[in-house]
Amino acid sequence: MVNDPRFPFLKFFTAVFCLVILSGCLAPGKPVVADRSPVIKPPEQRDARGVRLYTVRKGDTLYSIAWRFDLDHLGLARANGISSPYLIRPGQTLRLVAQASPGRSLRRPQTGQQTVKKTTVAKAVPPRAAPAPAEPPVAAATWNWPLSWQPMSHYSAATSGVDYRLDRRSAAQVLVASAGKVVYAGNGIGEFERLVIVKHSAVLLSAYSFDGTVLVKEQQTIKAGAKVADIKNRGRTKPSLHFELRRNGTPVDPRTVIRAGG
Repeated sequence: MVNDPRFPFLKFFTAVFCLVILSGCLAPGKPVVADRSPVIKPPEQRDARGVRLYTVRKGDTLYSIAWRFDLDHLGLARANGISSPYLIRPGQTLRLVAQASPGRSLRRPQTGQQTVKKTTVAKAVPPRAAPAPAEPPVAAATWNWPLSWQPMSHYSAATSGVDYRLDRRSAAQVLVASAGKVVYAGNGIGEFERLVIVKHSAVLLSAYSFDGTVLVKEQQTIKAGAKVADIKNRGRTKPSLHFELRRNGTPVDPRTVIRAGG
């Protein structure tokens, strides 16, 4: 090939061809990638009735799923036939609905319904179910705010909770609002890295969303004022701690429950 008189021409043609390819097809600074697989969001799963479905992942608990989708954990358990202690397994499919308790009426009778004889009604109407026992009052002294200083913003319908910021503080420790049992401690929801959910009664839960270190474990029983997390100031503008209280799955203003220290 070296003695071939065409060699200089072939060498020149090859060099020019390479320059054209490199200069015309590749922009400076871009990786040499011919094709990229598109990021496809998995389709939302629904059953035949249109109810949204959720596949349980490793680390989920019934409480964290209910919290993520703004559902009452008791109603979610009833709707999926899950009994106490509400154990779920990865791969299990849940219907994301909340079923009311047997003692709770889902529909009020309409005034336009046809009337019937009193004697017929007396025989047809079953005995009224006993009302669910009211949640025992909690002494104000057993409740405290998770941080000792005033929050950046108090409860509102938009935030569903209370937001704290460290500001000039380098670090802080988050305290549980009251005694209870840790029902979730793991990955956060939304913009926060971590989430801790504490069960205080059958219907009342508190949650702590933050970027930092979890200091408790699931199924751990903790006393009022126990440390649940360490948070650090990372110089961000977003809140350092988001704190919520929920009753029957519905966010409530913590100021209606927490009076000591507030």
